[in-house]
Amino acid sequence: MKHIRSLILPIAIVVALLLHNVLHTLMVVVPYLIFVILLINFAATNTKQLHVHRLHIILALIQALAPILIYVIIHFICPATPLATQLMMAIITPVASSVVVVANILGANRQITTTYTIISNVVTLICVPIYITYINHATAWDALHSVALIFMRTFPTIGVPLIIVITLQHFLPKVNNTIANLKNCTLHIWAICLCIVIGTTFHNLITNEQHNILNILCYAAVALVLTCLQFYIGRKIGSRYGHTIAAGQLLGQKNTGLGIWIANTYLTPIDALFLAFYAIWQNVINSIQIYKQENIVNNNAK
Repeated sequence: MKHIRSLILPIAIVVALLLHNVLHTLMVVVPYLIFVILLINFAATNTKQLHVHRLHIILALIQALAPILIYVIIHFICPATPLATQLMMAIITPVASSVVVVANILGANRQITTTYTIISNVVTLICVPIYITYINHATAWDALHSVALIFMRTFPTIGVPLIIVITLQHFLPKVNNTIANLKNCTLHIWAICLCIVIGTTFHNLITNEQHNILNILCYAAVALVLTCLQFYIGRKIGSRYGHTIAAGQLLGQKNTGLGIWIANTYLTPIDALFLAFYAIWQNVINSIQIYKQENIVNNNAK
């Protein structure tokens, strides 16, 4: 069963492409699935040990500042290209809710990854409304409206599980331990989320005949480069603090489900498509890493 874990993500992508007609109708359940994933992951972590590390601050600064700098530079060079907005969204999108799952499989520190999951979403909550307002030249009222909408989208999914777990660990530790024992199920729940998100984006793509195939291939290529770059930069930074694997995951693995929702709501479907390509590439990279890690574990067990 453990050896199959490396195949779960690619299988999820294939299923998403084959069953997109059905999966796009299930997008509404994604926040609830993410809620369950976080609840289990938080329950498996001692919340008293969640401390802000210098590594968290560096990653948060990159997530907050790099997107707008890249947008301004690319938009100045070529105002007509949508790549400026696409790159901005792919960087500012918070770390995936399931990052703890993959990072834990790869041997990363659970406290480091769990803490930054919270920090990263706060960064997104603050920065996204400001950046989208800047891009769309919106009024201050629109910005406040964006903050409210994104907060209502993220807090029930990200904040409520943490509040529940803190309460359970203080008053009902046995219930918390029961939930924590389900942590092996989170990768499978994540695979379901991945199916729905990618299936929905693929469905929107093939039902819209206005997309240029050459542009789409270009977006896919750029998304691949950005995905590899973020994983690489994260690992390089993390190596200085003894958290190479964790930092690579925290900077490279994105909550593309939330990012796609933001792009579809405030930007354009083509921006959402770029994030869908990012989702595919990040999960290909993680599948390879999980496969290698499984081989190492299996060889050591012999």
